[in-house]
Amino acid sequence: MESKVMTTETDSHTTEKPVILIAEDHGVLRRSLRDLLSVNFPQAVIYEAENGKKAVTLAVSHRPQAVLMDIAMPELNGLEATRRIKANQPDTQVIILTIHEAAEYRASAAEAGASVYVSKRRMGQDLIPAVSEILRKPNQGLNPEGLI
Repeated sequence: MESKVMTTETDSHTTEKPVILIAEDHGVLRRSLRDLLSVNFPQAVIYEAENGKKAVTLAVSHRPQAVLMDIAMPELNGLEATRRIKANQPDTQVIILTIHEAAEYRASAAEAGASVYVSKRRMGQDLIPAVSEILRKPNQGLNPEGLI
């Protein structure tokens, strides 16, 4: 199936709707994230992947500005999926969502190309501001201090 870029008319010019991809293997959390993003970013088009392999495929098809990526997923882990997405689409910003808070996970996420690292324990405080920053400045990337 061919995908189309979603657009809206605003003051006599066309703007693309932001695209967000959620890659999370736990269905309840994935749906909760979708609901949270839909409320905070009603103009966004949101896609979901339940594993890393599907996340890479959807990222190629839909070219999201932001990807919310779990580290531990079936078929392809989140770090390798991040590497593949960033290799194909360097302007896509990846937010790692994880229960892992150790420094070595942060370093691995940064090495894979993630822009932001958010602990699932702090999602309520850190996630929406991170996505807002990415959508406000698409294709510009975040500065190194952006890695939470």
